[in-house]
Amino acid sequence: MRRRALLANVSTGIALLSAGCATTVSVDDQPGGSPGSGDTEATDGATTTSPQTTQYAPNMDFRIVRVDDETVKLVHMEGKQVEDDVTEKVTVSVDGQQVPVVDEAGTGHEYMVADDTALGADESAATTYPVSTGNRFFVEASGAATIAVVWYGEDGRTAVLEAKTVE
Repeated sequence: MRRRALLANVSTGIALLSAGCATTVSVDDQPGGSPGSGDTEATDGATTTSPQTTQYAPNMDFRIVRVDDETVKLVHMEGKQVEDDVTEKVTVSVDGQQVPVVDEAGTGHEYMVADDTALGADESAATTYPVSTGNRFFVEASGAATIAVVWYGEDGRTAVLEAKTVE
């Protein structure tokens, strides 16, 4: 039975990958330029084309599990680290509402990780960059709840890194 479930998940993953379902964030979309082509401008009779810079949301795997009736644990299991160079902040939401992220010491924070410029006067992040394999965070969520880890890029775009409904 487990083998069938594994094979079904693997074939679904392969189908998604072959269909081109990847999270891509372009940082060079400028007004007047065509998306994906880069900007072209004429200078002194020559044409200069700047290459398209593509920024990807980190490809990460979080394990999201219920610890008790009120607490859900999120563990970065594998994939890329969340790096400062393309990330503004990472939040966690429960049923679509941003919630405090609790670090391993039990302290609540507004963000999982965030640039200093994203933090308000009395705001904090549960960890510093990079977020890597093994980092653990907790959120409060009772009953059946959908937990989502949401990435915000430096250019203002967002991507859901992981989402799961826990019972």
